[in-house]
Amino acid sequence: MTSYETYVFLLCLIVFVMLTTLSVVSIAIIARLTIRLIRAGAEDAQLAAENTRTGKATRIGCGIQCTFSVLVCLLFAVLFSLSIYTWCVQESFSEHVPTYRVVLSGSMATAHEKNTYLQENHLTDRLQVYDMAAFTRVPPQEELSLYDIVIYEYEDTLICHRIVEIKEDKLGVYYILQGDAVERADRCAVRYEQIRAIYTGTRIPNVGSFVLFLRSPAGWMCMILLIVGMIAAPLVDRRLEQERNQRRILLGIQGGERDA
Repeated sequence: MTSYETYVFLLCLIVFVMLTTLSVVSIAIIARLTIRLIRAGAEDAQLAAENTRTGKATRIGCGIQCTFSVLVCLLFAVLFSLSIYTWCVQESFSEHVPTYRVVLSGSMATAHEKNTYLQENHLTDRLQVYDMAAFTRVPPQEELSLYDIVIYEYEDTLICHRIVEIKEDKLGVYYILQGDAVERADRCAVRYEQIRAIYTGTRIPNVGSFVLFLRSPAGWMCMILLIVGMIAAPLVDRRLEQERNQRRILLGIQGGERDA
């Protein structure tokens, strides 16, 4: 971990502790004030009105609330799992199972007007920033074609560009690559050994920003805070409902003992 990453992690940790403390204190204060209001009779009219209804609407409302909470948790869980998965396999590519990578550069997002080969060959497979693009391991050299979008390694950096020329010299076949949005081709000739993966044509638009956030220390802490909130909310609701049941019994409202 670099010094900058350590600084970001510590900063996020401090903010997380402060937010968690503030949230816990706020929930405790609100719960205590609500209990005082219940005991003081502020909800007596509402409790009496609830007793005149069958309770079906209340059950439906609770069901909708629980369903919404579960769906939100599932959504965050899927995105968090996806972020961890892409982080673990970001530099490994399988022959059959696609590896999804977040597009961080806009070099493949648009078609530069001077790159006429894009229009001539109807090449519209663009990659926008923050897309989740699927790649598989590079196929045998003879299966690589002109205008394939590939990932190659140059000076320990992975670059995703399109093959625009295939040439040969005394060392063998080499490839000229270029971004669709870039006016000039990449400055280096790329050998087959440098190519790591090929784009499958599948992408998930705009998901990468969420994945990158959940992959960061701030994202991990938000997930922990969400889990803590999902655990704390039912406990607080149960405590408040116990107070309401005791108030029903005190007022002699029918159904209070049953609910208790």
